[in-house]
Amino acid sequence: MKLTHEGLTLWFGTPDAPAPLDEIVARSDARLVVGVHPANPTNSVLVRYRVDGGIPQSVPGRELRTDYDRQAQYFVVDFPALPTGDLVEYSPVLSCAGRQVPPSKIANAFPSKFRLAAKEFPPAPIATRRTPQGQRFAPEMRFVAAITVRVDRQFVGETPGGVRIDFFAREGTAVGPDFQGRVIPGSSDHMIVRPDGIGVIRVRAAIAADDGAMLEVEEVGSIDFGPDGYERAVANDLPSESPLVVCPRILTGHPKYKWLNRVQCLGIGRTRLDDDIVAYDVFAVTAGKLTS
Repeated sequence: MKLTHEGLTLWFGTPDAPAPLDEIVARSDARLVVGVHPANPTNSVLVRYRVDGGIPQSVPGRELRTDYDRQAQYFVVDFPALPTGDLVEYSPVLSCAGRQVPPSKIANAFPSKFRLAAKEFPPAPIATRRTPQGQRFAPEMRFVAAITVRVDRQFVGETPGGVRIDFFAREGTAVGPDFQGRVIPGSSDHMIVRPDGIGVIRVRAAIAADDGAMLEVEEVGSIDFGPDGYERAVANDLPSESPLVVCPRILTGHPKYKWLNRVQCLGIGRTRLDDDIVAYDVFAVTAGKLTS
């Protein structure tokens, strides 16, 4: 595929710039090479993509080589591991000095795509793993869904209990092996950042499944903003990426998902506040057998 706009040219899916086009790709090995012309030290390439029609995300490219005879540069883009989903739609974008190819109308249409290889679920090695001294029970974890939410922030400021910052869901997806749905806009997270830089969060959310089920979600958890997290929270300048751990409780009346009412869930992930995105994977955790 070759695109030209505003004096810039971009191509991929060619012998010199291989890319996945309408093919099946391993979940941890998706990459493409993008060729651009003319070569310029200010050129930058990123790939906008979405999984199963979800929230658009982006991954930057890094310069691979320059062909000075052809005035062509090549960038390589490695997708992150994609443990969930089936269809990946994407659009490479070249930017240089305020110009862009392809234009936003085409880039936002995600004209290229590939499919992810079937998921593999190897048996958990808990039973054969050496048990730490003193441990009596082995947890059993079942993957429920990958949650990705784009949020709006409301900075409240310092309070007697810490720095208050509220988050409200603008849009979001929940995708799992047997479950797909969307996070209802307006779902909220009220966070207090403590003096040690830990953000204590309380979430009230609703998820609408594609099959008509409604799930109510309550979560408590924490975000580690680092030793200077409180000072950064006061300045309303939190770090872009921070580790997140939550403990969701899920309630529903739908027969297919009533088993979730009986389990405690654990969510682990990261915030990407520069993109206003919170992403985490949710697991149902149950107590396994005695380890001895």
